[in-house]
Amino acid sequence: MSPEGRFSEADVATVCLEEGDIMFQPPGVLHSIYTPVPSIFNGGYFYNYETMHLTRAALSSSSEEDKNSLTNDHRPGYFRTLCRMVIAL
Repeated sequence: MSPEGRFSEADVATVCLEEGDIMFQPPGVLHSIYTPVPSIFNGGYFYNYETMHLTRAALSSSSEEDKNSLTNDHRPGYFRTLCRMVIAL
């Protein structure tokens, strides 16, 4: 970690989606959404075996200090889904 902050060396990109576009991003990717016009956005979770290691890393990187931050970290049923995927292996 650098003196400037936790993510000072992070790669940053801007993605512009237009009507009808869909975007998938890997688990654990920090993101922010800005809509210059009234819009409808629907997020969700997509689990797959190819990115399970990233899902696990993202879940284990959560800490007590992050619980008070702005996040959509509440995922009802996610742990049951992950357990079923592991059992199915």
